[in-house]
Amino acid sequence: MGYMPSEYDKYFNFGLIDYSEFDINIEPPTPPPIPQNNINTNQEDQVSMQENIDSSQESIENQVKDQEIMPELNQDEQDESLTIETDSDMNYCFDIVSYSLNPECTNIEEVVNYEDTILEPEQSKDTLSSENETFEENEEELESNFDKVPMEIIVHIFKFLNPSDLKFVALVSRKFLSACMYKKLSKNFMLHFVDSYYKEFSVQISQFVDSLRIFPIISLNTGNFDIAAQSFWLDYGLNIEEIYFRNGILRKEEFENIIRWTKNLKVLKIESNSIFATWHIRNDYSERLFVFENCYHISLAKNAFINRKIFDYMVSKAPNLREIDLSYCLGKLNGRDRNMLLDHFIFYLKGYGDTIKAINLTHTLTDDYFLQQLSEVKCLKLKSLSLTFNGCVTNNKFGLIPLLRAQNELEMLNLSESPAVEETILMEISTNLKHIRRLILRKCSHVTDYSLVPISRCEYLEAIDITACDLVTDEGIHDALMIGTPKKHMKELYFALLSNITEVMFVRLGPKFHEQITHLDLGGSTNLADDALQTIFCHFTKIRFLNLDSCCKISDYGLTGKFQNQCYFSIKNLRGLRIFRMQNCYKVTDFALIDSFEFNELRELYMARTHFKREGLEALVKNCPAIEILDLGEVDGVDDDTIEIVTKHLHRLHTLKLNGNEKITERIFDHIYQNCLDIKYLYLRNCPNINADNIMNQLYLMKSLRKVYLE
Repeated sequence: MGYMPSEYDKYFNFGLIDYSEFDINIEPPTPPPIPQNNINTNQEDQVSMQENIDSSQESIENQVKDQEIMPELNQDEQDESLTIETDSDMNYCFDIVSYSLNPECTNIEEVVNYEDTILEPEQSKDTLSSENETFEENEEELESNFDKVPMEIIVHIFKFLNPSDLKFVALVSRKFLSACMYKKLSKNFMLHFVDSYYKEFSVQISQFVDSLRIFPIISLNTGNFDIAAQSFWLDYGLNIEEIYFRNGILRKEEFENIIRWTKNLKVLKIESNSIFATWHIRNDYSERLFVFENCYHISLAKNAFINRKIFDYMVSKAPNLREIDLSYCLGKLNGRDRNMLLDHFIFYLKGYGDTIKAINLTHTLTDDYFLQQLSEVKCLKLKSLSLTFNGCVTNNKFGLIPLLRAQNELEMLNLSESPAVEETILMEISTNLKHIRRLILRKCSHVTDYSLVPISRCEYLEAIDITACDLVTDEGIHDALMIGTPKKHMKELYFALLSNITEVMFVRLGPKFHEQITHLDLGGSTNLADDALQTIFCHFTKIRFLNLDSCCKISDYGLTGKFQNQCYFSIKNLRGLRIFRMQNCYKVTDFALIDSFEFNELRELYMARTHFKREGLEALVKNCPAIEILDLGEVDGVDDDTIEIVTKHLHRLHTLKLNGNEKITERIFDHIYQNCLDIKYLYLRNCPNINADNIMNQLYLMKSLRKVYLE
């Protein structure tokens, strides 16, 4: 049986993410024509769709839980960089960020009855121009091939497409457009309000509310709302199922004005250091008027001002809460206040712990006494637990050991950056957690080969992360994965920053996990060479994510399999590869790019600090047309002409990193403007020939551009 993502993976995941990003710019001018090989999904496109389609799609009830939450761009990079607003209207733009995790639906009967929920738009009867009439005739001819295919079958197939492909397939026919309006597919996209919006923006708000597409997931980077915004929540609130509040200060009155109209909310995240700074909880009747009956997840992560009253106020809004995230909290509280809040959290779990299934306390200061109290909550039966353990393991009455014995139904355990984790803890995990699926031991410095031996008894293990466990060698991995119960469900291996592993490990693991592995992280494992890659390309042909960053011994032979007139295994065997990282691989040349890089599904490619030239990069972009994120920082052969070639062939490109390239000039903006209609992020740090003052006029022309990172 293959790996089936659970509802808890999306909050404590690693390596499961498959995402893309794009903007919606709301502007009143006439919409531009849509390019053949690119889609600039903006509000103008929505207005154009309204002109061609009379009847709007009826919204349907979502019956399937979300699979994955998107990964954001590096916030630290954004904070440290210079941000250039590319348009005077960019302060009022919408930003869509999409994420997806391809589901493995095994039963077609799980699909809901679409006859009552998905309606095909009627053919427009308005008077159209001759050009539009010709377009409709051609469209009807195209649709005729799909008339006999049931809508539920089309929607089921579309569930396996990534968000970028969904944007393209919606333009094929009206029937495909109707299928893409299915609410389950709409949850692949998040509407991100970047900056404040004011009363004069109410026209664009109304256009958004009247559009065909529904966005059940919304993210807000600010708390500045006014009358126009309140009308938005009034008209659109019932469609919203997930809200994220990030950055800024959110006033309590503003929050209450929002939640009163979002009665169908399922996920609420309030993650910012200062977002609760002005809150005053009165505990009166008005604060208890509105609740989220369907809300199952609340996150208060990264909040420095959280206290008992705020915690009670938030959890009281969700009577059916199942998941709580308090990660990166309590760091600025003194010891007394922190212990009072943790004791109050235990008190809450004793009353409502029977419904709680996931808790995240990563990087939240706890002690052995708190963990011992947590283990004594009899009604608590967790499926997912994340915490940073710094306590003592010699006492079986306090700390993590009694907690593991009490929570024997755990399926996901994250102990990242816990220096106290050693063989005693892993022995308890293998003995008590019989159904463990995901085990994360990232940066647990005391984990050794001997510590990993008990893992061999974990029959249902699907993912293991031992990144930066420096004491682990080939023998420890062999004993953990090869000996004992067969690991028939193993899908993901994260072995980054392990300097003591060699190709011998993969020679042993290859036949054992033949065509099982989908995620493989070897970044920073500097001892790996070409022979290890040959074994990987032979046995792990279903890999979707591969990280080879800083594997400096890798050469063309490892990637191409060609050596002295001999042809072995090439990276081309990984036909489904979607994310590939090979930064700091100095020995790889253009020959590897020309010979072996042919991936129709490759979406993210990171090649910073390599020695590729124009010929290799040209072959790469021609054979990998679906790339959306490309990192060419500090690449020797990158110049203006190379950027022209790259932008001409990568029409889906939305993030381009060119940090540290001394040969590029301001000419690259002409190529990007002409060819990349969906570009959003440009990284141009340490580029001496680019002056911010000279490029402002060119940046204003790029409607989709969101951020530019300079010195």
